[in-house]
Amino acid sequence: MKKIISTLLILSIATSAASCTLPGKKESSFSMLDQGYSIPVRDQGPPGACVPYSYATATEYNIRYTLDKEFEIPPEDLIVDICGVDKEEGYILLTESYYTWACMGEFEVQWALADGYNGYTLINSPFYLTFLGEETASQDVIKDAIRTYGAVTAGVNISTPTYMSGFSYYNNRGDLNHEVAIIGWDDNYKKENFGGHAESDGAWLAQNSFGDEWGNHGYFWISYESDVELISSVQMSDKYSEVLSYSAGLSIGSDAPDIRTGSDTSIMNIYEHTGTVGGIGTYIGMCDIGFRQSTCSVTVEIWNEDLTSKIASKDQTFDRGGYYVVELDEPVEVDGTFCVILSYHDSDLVPVEGPSDESYTVQSRYITSINEGESFILINDEWQDLADPATIDTLGLEHETCNPYVNVLFI
Repeated sequence: MKKIISTLLILSIATSAASCTLPGKKESSFSMLDQGYSIPVRDQGPPGACVPYSYATATEYNIRYTLDKEFEIPPEDLIVDICGVDKEEGYILLTESYYTWACMGEFEVQWALADGYNGYTLINSPFYLTFLGEETASQDVIKDAIRTYGAVTAGVNISTPTYMSGFSYYNNRGDLNHEVAIIGWDDNYKKENFGGHAESDGAWLAQNSFGDEWGNHGYFWISYESDVELISSVQMSDKYSEVLSYSAGLSIGSDAPDIRTGSDTSIMNIYEHTGTVGGIGTYIGMCDIGFRQSTCSVTVEIWNEDLTSKIASKDQTFDRGGYYVVELDEPVEVDGTFCVILSYHDSDLVPVEGPSDESYTVQSRYITSINEGESFILINDEWQDLADPATIDTLGLEHETCNPYVNVLFI
């Protein structure tokens, strides 16, 4: 831990030490550094790879903080895992030379972590805003997320903020173009540090990816009043050994197929595998403006091949939308063909990987496919194959859809 950042944190914490120690009081300051966790500040080099760098940092904090495991995620390795040139589906870079310029988003990184990364698997990644910025979580919710998960990834305007001096950042202009990891906060960080722009004290402590010569040895304070996209956090697990999925990513935004059949929408994937199923992962709470900032629920069922016997079932509700694994109350043994049915409630959208895009970016492409007999949707009490063009017509979609985003996790 660097001396300057340590001194700064000590000064800010000293003014609120009493409130931090009283039972029932919420901490006025908190950080991963104070907790004894320090992930080295990295330098991403050219612009473009800030999302995997911020996620790598946030994920390392999570594993060390919640699982008490020493673990390192080299961002370059994570990028290769996300978009290797040899992949047949998903986010694919055209040449290896584009790795340092990999303009990828949160969903590509989450896909790699949810698919399993070096013995760890993503099981929770709640979002703290809608992606059109119409609704964001409160400060207390973000603080709880940092305290629970270890960090929150966040979008900022690093190029043209309203004010940036030393290690104090203020921005009310929008134009968010960079992602960092927020690892703490201080309610008493003085408003005077933001060049007269802030009207109240308080700031988030963020770790950047421009090397330790930037800011305060790679760290900086973001005023609570700044325009910031508090995007998501991650919870990893080391209990799963294998992930089975047809999906290669997630489609969201204006190009995402609007797949739903009413207040409840049920989809089914048919798999053939042998092992012990411990959980089912999917995105929950997807709606027209991104992800719900309110409770959302799903029902998970596992059936035999011909749908004559239900093997397992679980209903689960979450505080807000995001990626979650519904862990089964008892692991389920499967041997051969089995069916996984998910029912999304409250008119939520079914998360799907979306159609192929041969010109996703200058450096990359996005390739998906669907085969008959893989994924189905329940329409008028009948299961209809999502690979059948007639199903697409029934759903009123303009483009063919692909597989729902569903992961089967094996212990």
